[in-house]
Amino acid sequence: MRAYVDTSALAKLLKREPASAALRAWLATHEPELLSSALLATELHRVGLAYGLPRAEVGIVLAEVDLVRLTEAVLSQAERVPAAPGRTLGALDAIHLVSAQRVDLTTMLTYDDQLAAAAEHHGFTVVSPG
Repeated sequence: MRAYVDTSALAKLLKREPASAALRAWLATHEPELLSSALLATELHRVGLAYGLPRAEVGIVLAEVDLVRLTEAVLSQAERVPAAPGRTLGALDAIHLVSAQRVDLTTMLTYDDQLAAAAEHHGFTVVSPG
């Protein structure tokens, strides 16, 4: 199984949050190949700084993810990708959504409500354990 993962999910592996245990269990059970935009590295390191974590600890989590190059084509498409009806979609979430579309994934691992709604609108199966 291959799944796109965003920062809202991986942050739960850096700091204990309500859904952290459920996410760890889901990952252990399904053993997905995780992919994400290269944007994830910057976002996750920013989370690590906010939590006061060493870069090496963030690096351990990032090592489990295959990062997809952030290209001009992704940025251009992210400018135009529609949100779910009646919802908004921020720039970074749009980049994540388009990145997942461009690598032909159908499963999105996220806890972000806007991204989850947009992903479902675009045909993804959204997984948010816990």
